[in-house]
Amino acid sequence: MEIVPGMVWEYYSQWHSRVVSDKYGVIADGYVQITFYKYGFDIIGDVGDCSESGRWVYVDLVRNVLDGREDTHISLIRCDEKFNSYDAGSAMGMFVKEPHHLYLADMEALKERVAKKFMQEGVRPL
Repeated sequence: MEIVPGMVWEYYSQWHSRVVSDKYGVIADGYVQITFYKYGFDIIGDVGDCSESGRWVYVDLVRNVLDGREDTHISLIRCDEKFNSYDAGSAMGMFVKEPHHLYLADMEALKERVAKKFMQEGVRPL
């Protein structure tokens, strides 16, 4: 399933999925969760052969970068504008369709917030 252009979320089982980016390669592999924020989302999961567990990265859609800095993580944890979290089975509607529809609605709302931010700043998204 495409998350954003150039980034896909692949489902293998309830406990194993993978997020892959055209630009950055495998971002997370294993049990993966995505949490939405005001202008992006974070990805929590394992990497590669799962020897690096608990990896966290923020996908900043305004700056179009991956941000894995600890201070960014701390500021997002403290942030009041945290939205829903999804694992692969929920986001893709593998067991029940309602969570998939909620995921799609959250993603659409995120894209709208980012578009409004660009319009406020007089910048057009790529």
